Amino acid sequence: MSEATQPKSKERVKFAKTSAHITYKLKDGSRVPGASTIAKIGDDPSALIYWAWDLGMQKLDYKKVRETAADIGTQKIPFSHKKIAFRG
Repeated sequence: MSEATQPKSKERVKFAKTSAHITYKLKDGSRVPGASTIAKIGDDPSALIYWAWDLGMQKLDYKKVRETAADIGTQKIPFSHKKIAFRG
């Protein structure tokens, strides 16, 4: 290897900070927890690991199933907000 192609020992890769976390707020601006926080999803990933494994055993791509479910959820959120507003 030439000197120009050798990696430097202290060279580090830097990633841009991105946030996939969404902050939910009420009309008055106060923050409220999201559904995952309330359900404590993520504290124990074993159920998600099993879910992905089970989909694989069914020869389904967990990413496609996840996206379909997310799309359905996204479509239902406006309906849920209207229903909650109607009750309030």
